[in-house]
Amino acid sequence: MMNKKIFLLALVLVALWGCRSTTAPRSAPTAPPNGSTGDGRTVIARPETTETPPGDILIEEEEGVEGKIPTTTPDATEAAIATRDAVAAGETPNTPTEQGTPEPTVEIVRPLLPTPGPTGQGSQPNTPKQGEIGTTIDLGGATITVTGTERSGPNQGDLPRQGNEFLIVSFTLKNSSNRVLTFDASQFVLRANDGTIILYDDVTFQDNLLRTADMQPNETRNTSVVFQIPTGSNGYTLVLGDPATGGIANIRLN
Repeated sequence: MMNKKIFLLALVLVALWGCRSTTAPRSAPTAPPNGSTGDGRTVIARPETTETPPGDILIEEEEGVEGKIPTTTPDATEAAIATRDAVAAGETPNTPTEQGTPEPTVEIVRPLLPTPGPTGQGSQPNTPKQGEIGTTIDLGGATITVTGTERSGPNQGDLPRQGNEFLIVSFTLKNSSNRVLTFDASQFVLRANDGTIILYDDVTFQDNLLRTADMQPNETRNTSVVFQIPTGSNGYTLVLGDPATGGIANIRLN
């Protein structure tokens, strides 16, 4: 009886040992290092492989610094291929050119008043002509005669700046040439004794105010130009033409 119990216990122990052997985890085989095995075979260990994530491609420079390979846009790649094919075929590649803004054209309908130039190259000498109120000045195809001046404060809604008053300069223009001449208010400036240049004032209270006038041959016109000056000031000269060059004519007003 005792021998039977010992035999059964031995069977149970053997069964338990077999279950333990079948359920034990098995470790993954590892590659042996490079070298020879005992049976004469040479084993070369394989390095582990890693996957490079998509996107930037990493490169290793001489110093071991990693950098990024710049990507090329599809349009640039296609343009480069087209240029290469054109050169290979002996053709001139088409390259995009910048379109510049066309320069505006200016059409001069009427000749302006003659401006001074070097002697022998124009109808006017370098030295401007001098005059005063009541003097008729020949401008080469036209004449100007200043007939008077008038001072005014606020007038019919036009207000001068604080401390200023309006100076109205009246004159007569005559076109004695055989072509149309254009007179413009911007051709007239006022110069003070200290050299200050005053531009004309575009007021509305003067009916015969000069703005731009095309004068026909032998036409005469009475007109005026208005300036703003400090109240009560004197010593002004009407300059016809570019004051930087002395003008065509300098007419003393007071």
